Amino acid sequence: MKTLFADFYSFLKTGKTQVSNSGFKQNAIELGKFFLLFEILVIAAVIITVTFAIIVKPPKNETLKWVTSLSPVWAFLIPNVIGPLVEEFSFRYWLKATKLTLSISSLFVSYILSNDIINSSYYRIDSTFISELAISFSVAAIVYGILSVKKILPAIQKLWTNNSHLLIWISILWFTFAHVKNFPLEGWQYLYSPIMVLPQLAMGTVLAFGRIKYGILFPIIIHILHNTML
Repeated sequence: MKTLFADFYSFLKTGKTQVSNSGFKQNAIELGKFFLLFEILVIAAVIITVTFAIIVKPPKNETLKWVTSLSPVWAFLIPNVIGPLVEEFSFRYWLKATKLTLSISSLFVSYILSNDIINSSYYRIDSTFISELAISFSVAAIVYGILSVKKILPAIQKLWTNNSHLLIWISILWFTFAHVKNFPLEGWQYLYSPIMVLPQLAMGTVLAFGRIKYGILFPIIIHILHNTML
């Protein structure tokens, strides 16, 4: 466990970590350690945020309020399965640059951005859903086509390698502050938004570490397990 913490700390400083090539049994053990690391940091962040919320009494999470109004099946699937999948493929899958990862991530990212533009939520299926999907698949097809051009993908992979630390922190901060819109903040209230999304900052750092070290499956499993436990 001490080695994992040291590796995680080094990852935050450098943006690099040794990729795990362990077998299934060892990976299962690593998953348990990784989940423990994840929960330690997230719980610490939650304690700070809850303490702050008790003192300041900020607006409550609008998304949670909406989810609780759904049928039991959707109230379970959206935050515990659909949400984690969308977020992992949007915020972290592209951290390793291949034709597949960049194309699939572009689909999910364009879907999220189209929702932001029309001030909707990617959790909801409404009148614009088909149009948003059409735009997202079109963007993914264009990205795939561009990456199929000779020398484009190697150039991007080199860019990713040379700027891995920056890209990782873009991923972490983007994931973190994307959750600010869950709270109906106004004016000066945005000043304490970083504290409101402190748990997401902890989540983003550990999940990005897991993405690079273990692949996309680890952060997906951890994300789903964590949300299901809430």
